[in-house]
Amino acid sequence: AATAEESPTPLRSRRPSNNKVRDIWEELVAARHEIDERDAEVTRLRDSLATYKRSESRAAKAADKLQRELAEKSDRISRLEVELSSSKKAQDRKPASGGLEAATMARLLESLQRDLTESRAQVERLQFELDSKTRVVQLSERLQQDIKESWEQVDKLQSELELARQTNPSPFSSEALPPQAEGTPSEVVTASQVAELEAAAWALNNAVRAREARLTELEELS
Repeated sequence: AATAEESPTPLRSRRPSNNKVRDIWEELVAARHEIDERDAEVTRLRDSLATYKRSESRAAKAADKLQRELAEKSDRISRLEVELSSSKKAQDRKPASGGLEAATMARLLESLQRDLTESRAQVERLQFELDSKTRVVQLSERLQQDIKESWEQVDKLQSELELARQTNPSPFSSEALPPQAEGTPSEVVTASQVAELEAAAWALNNAVRAREARLTELEELS
């Protein structure tokens, strides 16, 4: 009887153990899944970084390649010039031999020199275009800032002008003068100030228009 009562005990103790193993296994699976996600994310980030670096260095590589080609051509021309000079000296010593080889080298050297000249001219044109565009952009930015400041000055002057007109009517209007009387000194000063403000506002308007026309021209050139 004692044996029959003791037999269920291992079954009861085995169930919690199985649950614990299952929980641990699920945690391991979840951890593995998270690791895979993080690994994929790291891979994507590395690919993005590599793409950015390639894009960032593309222009620099193109410029370096052109400079290397020019350097190689210059070096090759220098070597050919030395060889041609040596060949000419040898030809002078032995007129009957080496004439064809020297002529061939001379033609090759001339061709390379033309190629180098064209390449240098191309680099100069590209650099000139780049410098021109840079100057145009800088000038456009300065003109835009000038236009902004000019408009601010125009607005300020127009506000002052309007305030002056409202505060002190023009002494040249019929309502501002008493019958058979001239304007007082203060009224004359006010009129002068108003005239100056009007002239300044007009001049600034003209300056702004001229700057806008110049900016339009520069933007078309760029």
